[in-house]
Amino acid sequence: DSEGNIRFVSYQVAEIYEMKPDTLYTSTYKDQRWETTSFCPQLYTLGKNEFGQDFAFFEYVVDKDGVYWFLNAKGIARFDGKFLTLFNKSNTQEIGIIQAVRLDRNGIPVFLSLKGGIYSFVRYDGTHWNSINIKQPYPLDASHPRPVNFAATFCIDSSNNFWIPLLDVPGIVHIQDTVQQLFDSTSNP
Repeated sequence: DSEGNIRFVSYQVAEIYEMKPDTLYTSTYKDQRWETTSFCPQLYTLGKNEFGQDFAFFEYVVDKDGVYWFLNAKGIARFDGKFLTLFNKSNTQEIGIIQAVRLDRNGIPVFLSLKGGIYSFVRYDGTHWNSINIKQPYPLDASHPRPVNFAATFCIDSSNNFWIPLLDVPGIVHIQDTVQQLFDSTSNP
């Protein structure tokens, strides 16, 4: 975390370790000991995903305001310490299938979304969702005759530029504001 501690979140089901069922627990390694606290007992309200599995998240971040953002099979779950809100393609048109989440240098979560074959970076400013589409298809030239997909991950550098690796061929795309540039074996960043 921002204080240099190790932090992770785990989800507990009713029968495990005599902990409160259907609750998230956060464990922090601080001052050479572990502290575990429970939060977000509302997770059970999300129900099961389309495969019949109980709620599970596969990635999360904690933003500058202490709000937890979880990626799960149903979309993006936002927990502000009191309320749990689910954002997904049924209630937020900018969101498709969420691939990954990272914090930018200002502590704002940025989500990688795939919707209708178009990849985009999506942010929530507290009232509205905004997106930046990634040039599609990418790249398309003589050395890359067919469109390629992006990997389900990305990073944000200290200048708030996005870097997203290609999935089908070696290379990475750098996105600075609205300028996008491919770096592959024929170029250097």
